[in-house]
Amino acid sequence: PDGWNGTFDDVAGVRRLDTVAIRATTIAAAGVVDLQVLDSTLEGCAMTTGPHDVVDIVASVLTECDLSRVRIGRLRGSKLTGCKLVGTDFAQAELQDVELDACTLTYANFRMAELTRVAFRASRLDDVDFYEASLHHCSTDGCDLQHVNVDRAAFDTVDLRGTRTLGLTGLGGLDGCLLGHAQLQQLAYDLALAMGASIERDDPSTDPSDHSTPK
Repeated sequence: PDGWNGTFDDVAGVRRLDTVAIRATTIAAAGVVDLQVLDSTLEGCAMTTGPHDVVDIVASVLTECDLSRVRIGRLRGSKLTGCKLVGTDFAQAELQDVELDACTLTYANFRMAELTRVAFRASRLDDVDFYEASLHHCSTDGCDLQHVNVDRAAFDTVDLRGTRTLGLTGLGGLDGCLLGHAQLQQLAYDLALAMGASIERDDPSTDPSDHSTPK
């Protein structure tokens, strides 16, 4: 580690990493209950926590870190680049003024989270759950979204125009979202299903490209 002795500061029962630079190490935080990462730089680190631990990350920069299965309470004024967020739990979390660049979010949970000025860039979101989440002034430039649940999510000035692939489930409405023609074409099938349409499936036995003569 660079600038960290392996221990946490304790302020009124809350453990802290305050103004430290940590490189290429595992931050063992299981059992800390509340951990705050403040004004710090983490590079190539992994964090391990227990099921009842909550981590706040404020005014910090994380590069190529593994926060898989970590429960996040607040993520504010921070930038995450190339981070692994597999099964990371953002349920009911507060995310504000955050950049996530080239991150991998698989099975991440944003249920009932509040996202304000959050920019996802060149990231992959697979099987991510935004059930009843609120998204304000967010964007997804260069991102791939697959099987992303937006059931009962609320949108306010959410820019989806730069999204590379857009696969949403639980669509009830997209009021507050800005789409380009490419995204609209990708959503056509999901939108039709959401509006109650029955969609005829192609019958391969009647393939119009088959010009063979019947026997």
